[in-house]
Amino acid sequence: MARQHPRTIAYLRVSTHEQDVAKNQADILLLAHRQQLGQVQFVEETVSGRVPWRRRKIAQVLDTLEAGDTLVVSELSRLGRSMLECMEILALAAQKASTCTPSKATGSSTAVCKARSSPWRSPWPPRLSGS
Repeated sequence: MARQHPRTIAYLRVSTHEQDVAKNQADILLLAHRQQLGQVQFVEETVSGRVPWRRRKIAQVLDTLEAGDTLVVSELSRLGRSMLECMEILALAAQKASTCTPSKATGSSTAVCKARSSPWRSPWPPRLSGS
């Protein structure tokens, strides 16, 4: 059964326990407020980029995305260690009919991926708007 309300999910990955996600959380909350994305559900993990993305929480997030949901990441580079890995994740998001919008919140780069209602109109590559 599909959810009635779309979700906004923020994926935050750091590589070491010494790194702090608080600044990224604040940036994402500001962005969510400005774009009226509603309540943000944060998914955080401390794991090296060397760990394949399918063994990280981003895989679970992608599996649960539904039409209307919004995925926010602090930077596209936090999705994967390599350009190829990032492109693979974006391709899967495109299969779920996502549009990725790199935005700026308080001076840092934040990416927003929003799932559209129809998975059959998915462009490849994913549309990037608002550089």
